[in-house]
Amino acid sequence: MKHISFVALFLLFFYSAVSAQPKQEVRAVWIATAFSLDWPKHTASDTEAQKNELISVLDKLKAANFNTIFFQVRLRGNVIYNSRYEPVSRSITLSSRYDPLAFAIEECHKRGLELHAWFTPYNLGNDRKSPTISNNAGIVKPSKASVAKKEYFFDPGEPQTNEYLLSLILELVANYDIDGFHFDRIRYPDAGEDFDDYPTFKKYGRGQNTRAWRRENINLFVYTAYDAIKAIKPWVQVSSAVVGVYSKLPSVKRSYLRAYDDACQDPADWLRKGKHDFIVPMMYFSNDLFLPALSNWIDYSYGRYIVPGLGIFKLDEKEGNWPPEWITRQIQYSRTTRAQGNAFYRMLFLTENKKGVMDELTRNYYRNPALLYPLKWLKSTSPSPPADPEFVKAGNTVHLQWKNMEEHGKEKVFYNVYCSPFSPVDTSNPKNLIATRLESTSLPVKNPIGHYYVVTSYDRYHNESISSNEVHMKYQVSSK
Repeated sequence: MKHISFVALFLLFFYSAVSAQPKQEVRAVWIATAFSLDWPKHTASDTEAQKNELISVLDKLKAANFNTIFFQVRLRGNVIYNSRYEPVSRSITLSSRYDPLAFAIEECHKRGLELHAWFTPYNLGNDRKSPTISNNAGIVKPSKASVAKKEYFFDPGEPQTNEYLLSLILELVANYDIDGFHFDRIRYPDAGEDFDDYPTFKKYGRGQNTRAWRRENINLFVYTAYDAIKAIKPWVQVSSAVVGVYSKLPSVKRSYLRAYDDACQDPADWLRKGKHDFIVPMMYFSNDLFLPALSNWIDYSYGRYIVPGLGIFKLDEKEGNWPPEWITRQIQYSRTTRAQGNAFYRMLFLTENKKGVMDELTRNYYRNPALLYPLKWLKSTSPSPPADPEFVKAGNTVHLQWKNMEEHGKEKVFYNVYCSPFSPVDTSNPKNLIATRLESTSLPVKNPIGHYYVVTSYDRYHNESISSNEVHMKYQVSSK
C-alpha cells in the first residue's frame, strides 16, 4: 500500500460510506479563554452572563455528540481558577460563589462530557517588562524569563522552571475533578534560533549540542509531570497538543515546521516511554501534508492514541477560506487510518456553524454518541454491570432506572444506555447507544413501548462492563 500515492489512497477510503461511525471515538474541541477568543465574551463583572454563555456552548456541543472539552485554564502566566501561585485572568471575577473551572467541570459532567484542563506552561505573554510570579506561597520560582520574538517564556533548561510548574500542576490536579491534563506549546519557540537561553545552556549543557539538550529538557519535564499527575489521580489522562508534523516526510516537497527538528519536541519518545496517554498533533494544513503526516504519526504511536487536531478556523475567510469538505475529508481519513478521533480548533467556529460545519458533523459524521477508548495501560478490568433496570412512570414521563454501583470506592462509575427494537440488544452497534457517561441512575425515555433497553457501567479509564439484564416495555407502565 505504500506504493499507492496518498491522494489515491485517500480517494479510495473517502468513497466508503460516511455513515460507518465508530462506537469509540474522541470528539474534542478546544475552548480558548486567552484574550476571550472563545469564552467568556461577557465582562468579568457579569458572572451570571458568563455562566449562561458557557451553558449554551456546552448544550450545543452535547447536542452534536461531542464528548471531550479542552478547556484553557492557564493562559499567559495567569489562570482562570483559584490558585495560590498565579494571578487570575482579568476576564473573570473569582469569588466564593464563582470559580470558572469548577463551574465548567460541573456543567460538563452534567452532560456526560469530559473536561481536560488545557495548560500552557512556558509562554508568559508580551508585556514590556519581564513578568514576575507572586511568591506568596513560598515556593521556588524561576528567576527570570527569556525573550523570543518579543514574547516572554520560562526557560525550560532552568531547573527552577520545572519546580515551579510542577507546583502549579499538582495544585490543579489535587483541587479539581478534571478528567485530563492537556499541555499546549510544551516546546521551545518555533525554530528556537532567537531564544536567549545560552547562559542556561552554558551552565547545564554538559557538552551536548543545543537541540539535543533542549529536547532533553522538554522530555524531563514531561516525564516528571506525567508521573506526578498519576501519583495523585491515576485516571487523569495526560495529553499534549503538539506540532503537526513529527519529522521529515520524504514524500512532501514543500516546507513545514517539524516537532523533532524545529521545536525540540519529541512526542514519539513520550509515547514510547509511556509518559503520555495520547497526543493531539495540530494538523492545520491541507491534504497534501495532512495525509502523509498522519500516517507518520500512526507509525510512532506505540500503542497509545493519536487524535489529529483539525483547523476549522481555516474555514474563515481571513484565515484560509477553506471549503468545509476539506475538514470532513480529514475526519474520514482519520477514521480510515484508525486514529482515535479528532479535536477541533476552535470552539467558536463550531458553535457559530462556520460554513455549515456543525450541521455537517451532526447530520453525517456525529449522528450517534461515541464512547472514549479504554486506557488499558492504566487499568484493564471492567466494572460490574448495573443491576435491576426497570421502567418507572413519574407523571407523564417514563424513566429507565437501575441500581447504583458502589464497588469502585473513590473512583466514580458512570453509565451508558442502549436501545434497540430487536432482542438481544447489540451493544457493539453504535446506532443503539443513546446515552453516555451518565452520573445518575435514571434516564427519561421517549416512546419506550416495543423497544429493548440495557445499561452498562463505565469507569474513569473508559472500561465498559457487560450489559445489564434486558428490559422490554410491551405496554405503558403505571405510575408509581
